Amino acid sequence: MSMTRTSPSRGSGSAEITGFYDNETGSIRYLATDPATRKAALIDIVLSFNPAGASTDTDGAEAILRQVEREKLDIEWILDTRPHAGQCKIRQS
Repeated sequence: MSMTRTSPSRGSGSAEITGFYDNETGSIRYLATDPATRKAALIDIVLSFNPAGASTDTDGAEAILRQVEREKLDIEWILDTRPHAGQCKIRQS
């Protein structure tokens, strides 16, 4: 994970949203949490991609799951809003 930013809840019924930017894929993965119930949704949790090795891994997703465990959240939903394969950045040597 390259960068993480959290937007706090703004009151009753408003979720806390944490975005996890992944530099390798150029994608942002989200964790939306209801602070009152500790129920959460994972949004667009994609595999990490290494273009040089043409390989994927779950490192980014596992980092988010560690945060879920630390915060004692209950995952209610896993949402994939669109295909993300086209978001991969290609590095030139």
